[in-house]
Amino acid sequence: MENLLLKSKGVAYRRITGDSLVSPSPCFLFSVELVANAVGAATAVLRDGSDANAEAVIDLAALTSSVDIRGYNPPLFFKRGLFVDVKSNVTAVLLRYLLSPGGG
Repeated sequence: MENLLLKSKGVAYRRITGDSLVSPSPCFLFSVELVANAVGAATAVLRDGSDANAEAVIDLAALTSSVDIRGYNPPLFFKRGLFVDVKSNVTAVLLRYLLSPGGG
């Protein structure tokens, strides 16, 4: 158990509410949660790169007042960075990720 906890120290988390560059360099994505507000269905796109024009990798969607939770084992590798393109009705997006050792 102690070994697992030591390895987990490098895993970062970030809660965002708008378009955001999560990592400008290669990283591994362990999980993502999209939380929809009470107004309507929420959507967001995770992109492999540094802006909203980067390649779309994951499309997230959650019904009104619900959550879209996804875990990846093994984690997904984003080779050009990780950008979250937040669309409509999003309360927040929570990501757990690890920067790639040596930048790739």
